[in-house]
Amino acid sequence: RQKKCRCAFSALDLQYICDNSIYTLRLGRKNVGALFLPSTCSIFAGNAALRNRAYMKEKSGKHRGCLWWLFVRLPLWFVAVTLTWVLVLKWVPVYFTPLEIARGIEHIGDSSYNTHKTWRSLNRISHNLPMAVMSGEDSRFLSHSGFDFVEIDKAMEASKKGKKLRGASTISQQTAKNVFLLPGRSWLRKGLEAYFTVLIEAIWGKERIMEVYVNVAEMGPGIFGAEAAAQNLFGVSADRLTSRQSALIAATLPNPYRMRADRPSNYVNKRAAAIQSLMGKIARPVWLGGTYSKAAERSDKEIRKSNKRAFKKIREKVSNKTEKR
Repeated sequence: RQKKCRCAFSALDLQYICDNSIYTLRLGRKNVGALFLPSTCSIFAGNAALRNRAYMKEKSGKHRGCLWWLFVRLPLWFVAVTLTWVLVLKWVPVYFTPLEIARGIEHIGDSSYNTHKTWRSLNRISHNLPMAVMSGEDSRFLSHSGFDFVEIDKAMEASKKGKKLRGASTISQQTAKNVFLLPGRSWLRKGLEAYFTVLIEAIWGKERIMEVYVNVAEMGPGIFGAEAAAQNLFGVSADRLTSRQSALIAATLPNPYRMRADRPSNYVNKRAAAIQSLMGKIARPVWLGGTYSKAAERSDKEIRKSNKRAFKKIREKVSNKTEKR
């Protein structure tokens, strides 16, 4: 006769008594299942069960610890560090950026490459440059909250029609990626760029964002910021930049390695002329010596509304695309 004994645990050592003798049966995990023993045998699995229970508890504890660290502690540390970083840079000048370091590494061994940068507060930079930058890079800078959904929608439409991909990054987004991120293209980087954009919009405000941008933007090979650009390209200080010179600098910002403000091509001249014309049409903020008139206020509200409409439109497109998949 045999009796069937089922073990509900991952046995390690199974002790049993048969004919007044004690035997130990070592089982592997794959062998746990139905054991067929003589009916005269008594099974003592207590020790194995206790050991197995302790082992499983320790294993599940390790898993819970890893999950806790991965999904709770790590995100909390990331948020704490990045918040502190952004708060400090609200008042401390940004003397170097990851982009500057990356450019320096790219040009190791190139004796002709030198990094030029001098921090200047916004009140020591000609107001022409921030106005030219807004006109050329982000005309809705004062009205959006970090993301220009009107331009994003236009970029999506152009991509859908197979046209050349157009940029839709705002000054806030460009500042975030220049100050906090290394150059590159990936969805992770885009996500971090959006995260830092939200932070600087909430903590810094528009004036500080513009001050940092005109001090860290790449305006030529090894040239970073308004003061370095003014001195190396035009031989003047940043507070002496004219509207024409500022427009030329703004015209080359999309690709300062291929376009030169001090030796402008026909394309750069035409783009600078368009920027200079727009500088007198967009609203001038109070921190650049402007005043908010009723017309400017109405224009600001209309821009905000159009941005909201564009955001809803983009959300509908994304949801429709997801449903089709």
